[in-house]
Formats: sequence, C-alpha cells, structure tokens
Amino acid sequence: MSNRTGIYILIILLLNVVTTFIFDWHFTKAPLQQSIVLSNNFETSYQIYVPMAQTYDVDIDFMRKDKPFEFLQKTLGGMTDWNEKGLPIKLYWEIKDEHNTLETHSVLSDNSCAWSNDYVSRCFGRFKLPAGSYLFKLKVLEIDPELIKFDTKLNISYNFKSAHTWQTAYMFWGMLFNVFIAPVIAGIVFIIFLVRCYRHITRK
Repeated sequence: MSNRTGIYILIILLLNVVTTFIFDWHFTKAPLQQSIVLSNNFETSYQIYVPMAQTYDVDIDFMRKDKPFEFLQKTLGGMTDWNEKGLPIKLYWEIKDEHNTLETHSVLSDNSCAWSNDYVSRCFGRFKLPAGSYLFKLKVLEIDPELIKFDTKLNISYNFKSAHTWQTAYMFWGMLFNVFIAPVIAGIVFIIFLVRCYRHITRK
C-alpha cells in the first residue's frame, strides 16, 4: 500500500464519519415536539417538516412529576395490565400540504401506550408521507378534567428500532462501521506509516 493510497483511505473514513453525523442530525429530528395546555375545545396548528418517508407516531406525553403510580395508572391507563383503562380523551387531527388534506383522524384514547421515568404516553395514530413541509392541526373534542391537570407535550416522531428507510439503515450500519471497523482500518494504516518512517530513518 502506497502512502497516497493510505491517505485516500483515511479521507474516505473521515468522510463517512462526517456523512453519518449529518444524516443522524438531519433524519433523527422529530417533526414536532411542543408543550401544549390541554382543555376542551383546545385547537392548535403547527408547520412541520418530515425529513423522510417514514412512519411517524402522533403521541401526547403526560409528565409524571413524581405523581404516584396508582394515580397515573388510574388516569392514564395501566403499565403492567393493559386492560386497565384510564380516563378518556378524544382528539381530531389532520395533515395538509399546500393544496389538499392528506390525513384526517378522530381518535378516542383511554389507555397508555408507553411509560418512561419522565412521562406516560397516549398514542393517537400514525402517518407516512413523503419528505416535505406540512400543516398539522390538532383539536381536543372531549377530555376528562383530571387530564387537564397534567403538563403535556405533543410529540410526532418515529421509533428507530422499527425504522425501514435507507436513511435509517445507513445511519445504523454507518454507526457500526465507524465504531468497530473504521478504527481498525485507520490503526492499520497508521502502523504501516510508522513502520515505513522507522525503516526510512534506520536506512540513513
């Protein structure tokens, strides 16, 4: 391997690291994460950007804030027993482009779909659209007063584990390559450079 070839290999490895970072920064962005204050007849709209034709979930996250588990289970739905219903909330949401309404959903939710240390989620459907800018509209049709007491966040995002686009595939395999393979290749190139430098010095 010539010195020029080694330099080309290092440049390619560096370009892959940079490209993977740019992909991760751009394509992992959630189209919407916005704090909202729920109430009856609450209505809002947001301009969102969908970075790729991926299946995105529409969720509302209810902040736990040290609320007792039993209270969360009673109001938002069970975590260990999915048959234990919480308090109902009915929403209507739609997505439009510049000319047409592309998605419309009227959803009644009475159970949680995910729990974490910080929040409990209610799921209100999903959509898949080509990359681009859209108008997302949300309206609360019915909500139990107990649910209004929570701090809430409207969340439109996707699950990387179930992602199925070439962009997410590149991010996954690119990350593995950068972590496990690229350092080995770069190390071999540097060792060859050092050996050649040592031989060149000892010949003098």
